[in-house]
Amino acid sequence: MDDSKKDDMEKMTNIEQTPSAFDWLTIGDKFAEEKQWGRALYCYNRITVPGSLPHTKRIAALVNIGTPDAMMSAGDLAWKLYIDYPLDANAVWARGSVFMAACKFEVASDLFLQAHMMDNSESRHGCDAALALQQCGRFEEAKRMFEQVIALHPLKIEVRTWYGMLLMLMGDLTNGWREYESRVFHDTPVPVNGKPVWNGEPLAGKTIAVFQEQGVGDTVQFIQFARWLKGKGAKVIVVVRDNMYRLALACDGVDAVYTNSTVLPDYDYHIRMMSLGRLAHEAGFYPVAGLHLGPYLKVAPIQRGAAFRVGLCWQGGKMHAQDKFRSMPFETFAPILSNPGLFVNLCDDKRDRLQPCDPTDVYSLAQFVQSCDLVVTVDTAVAHIAGALGVKCFVMLPFAPDWRWGLTTPATPWYSSVSLYRCKRPLEWGPVIEIVKGDVKRCSASTACQQT
Repeated sequence: MDDSKKDDMEKMTNIEQTPSAFDWLTIGDKFAEEKQWGRALYCYNRITVPGSLPHTKRIAALVNIGTPDAMMSAGDLAWKLYIDYPLDANAVWARGSVFMAACKFEVASDLFLQAHMMDNSESRHGCDAALALQQCGRFEEAKRMFEQVIALHPLKIEVRTWYGMLLMLMGDLTNGWREYESRVFHDTPVPVNGKPVWNGEPLAGKTIAVFQEQGVGDTVQFIQFARWLKGKGAKVIVVVRDNMYRLALACDGVDAVYTNSTVLPDYDYHIRMMSLGRLAHEAGFYPVAGLHLGPYLKVAPIQRGAAFRVGLCWQGGKMHAQDKFRSMPFETFAPILSNPGLFVNLCDDKRDRLQPCDPTDVYSLAQFVQSCDLVVTVDTAVAHIAGALGVKCFVMLPFAPDWRWGLTTPATPWYSSVSLYRCKRPLEWGPVIEIVKGDVKRCSASTACQQT
């Protein structure tokens, strides 16, 4: 039994010894923080005290489990809770969370707003209202709601982080990056070894340690700023998770790579990788329309045939908070396969009609991406890998996209090889698929003509 499972058993054993409502709630919340929603639900189901709180906890766990049965149970429980406690803001919020998970954004926003008006002492009521309004495309309203919540709860770091991302999405990079920096007080701490955080000081002759803090896509996107640091005369060491080690070595401007489990050499400054975005923006070294910074990853080629190769990715990591909004079912994606060519599966989801790639780490995934003439993907790490390599890539974006893609343009300053295809309405992927399907056909024909 590994250490994490032993810890889980110890938690459960401790609960069984003193099974008070507070114990069940505390350990359930701990499991929820770890996104172990099944175990969290197990604990919440054993809270027998009256009131709406135990029910809202159960609903939140069921929504995050997300299976059809769990969603049905969440809906039933939310309706019963709403009937039993019609004037309880948490009951109204719980109904909103079910509609949000079902992508019924307008209904969810109305319920969250109602909960916020009933009780604004809970920051999640207003924060979730803002997030739902954002999914509806009501960005100015979402902005105002975030500002209301921050005025009431100025120390709620998660709210300020979401607000910062919305500002950047709307084009306000200066204020957006400033608010986004709030996340450093909420995220996992990095080892600092008593050294200062870099905040733009001269780097000539200095060593700076850049720490990975988020997922693969964010890391691939922001590791490009290593060459900016290198241009300032710094020795750049990067600290990443094991699966990113080889790819980090392949990045321009990186002098050395370490993993979280290795002993680091001495350095002068440290910085979280995402914080480089703010400093690069303030210094003017930041991608803007018409001025791309160019590819910055180089990986060893793998053997491939002469057929036109299209890499496909229709879903991102399921643990991502926004995955249900950015990913799509394979059946929705499948019409693209009507085009000629060899289709490579860049997802974890195995499909008989596609050539598998089976990467062992992010570097080997990048090799498969580089072997493609074209990549077609939703907003996930594959898009960033393709852009960083300079591989032609079509990225299909939801109606309310992630902050880095902006709101209107078909191109992105981050990557010259990437084209953006945007949903015109929430979850209406069909028209986007048809446009992409036609463009894949034209791209295939153009490549075939060049090869003859």
